[in-house]
Amino acid sequence: MDTFKKAIYEDNKQLLEMVCKDLYGEEYLDDFKNEYLKKNYSYYQPSVNDVKSFHKKRIKNALK
Repeated sequence: MDTFKKAIYEDNKQLLEMVCKDLYGEEYLDDFKNEYLKKNYSYYQPSVNDVKSFHKKRIKNALK
């Protein structure tokens, strides 16, 4: 999990740098990163979406 955290952190860092350079310029880069770049802010969380229940409700409503 630590490898995922590091990869996500680095990706977020690069994304925030690009956004800051485009919007504000390089002089605000450190302040922008300090404000928005947080360690362990995002993490890998697997999720499973149950689509079947949605379709069951849809079919049930269609048959009414």
